[in-house]
Amino acid sequence: FEELQSEDDQGSDVYSDVDPPNWQQLVGRDVLAGLTPHEIKRQEVINELFYTERAHVRMLKVLDSVFYQKLTRDNILPPADIENIFTNLEEIIQLH
Repeated sequence: FEELQSEDDQGSDVYSDVDPPNWQQLVGRDVLAGLTPHEIKRQEVINELFYTERAHVRMLKVLDSVFYQKLTRDNILPPADIENIFTNLEEIIQLH
């Protein structure tokens, strides 16, 4: 794993933010007091979605930099095989 981290610019970032922060702890009590229970739940779902997407993008970037780039750079597999394995990886990263 250390070798992978050294090749990955974000190696120390891979496992950070595994659990999203508690949204209610990020806002002031005065803000919470003005919200309905339905709105609080809605904000919690938005927060979880945001952090889940962020973790997904981070893992896509790790997949690209640690595996795709290395396989391509070192000619470990034929280009056609790499393309089949990592179909649209770059486009997916750009989309997010």
